[in-house]
Amino acid sequence: METTDDVINDFMGGTPRANQWRELRLVLEDRLADAKLQLQATEAGSAAHRSLQRKVKEMTLQVTALLQEEAVAQFVEDSVIATVSRPHPLEVMGGFDD
Repeated sequence: METTDDVINDFMGGTPRANQWRELRLVLEDRLADAKLQLQATEAGSAAHRSLQRKVKEMTLQVTALLQEEAVAQFVEDSVIATVSRPHPLEVMGGFDD
């Protein structure tokens, strides 16, 4: 018999689960924080500053995308859990008597 995790994994079709998206986002957020610190430490208008600005902008967009993926995956997982935990209609009705 399949576990709830098995059903979720089947339903997700090989895409990452919400906790995996969260881990990726947290790592990227740490890198983004470091890039912002580096940006503050560089001379405004320099090539390094412009490069870091682009990097910060790109990483910010990536964090947003990961956050959205995490939310979608969490919604799907929660929906599957809710569906799996519902009693089967025949169980509620007591089944059919022959």
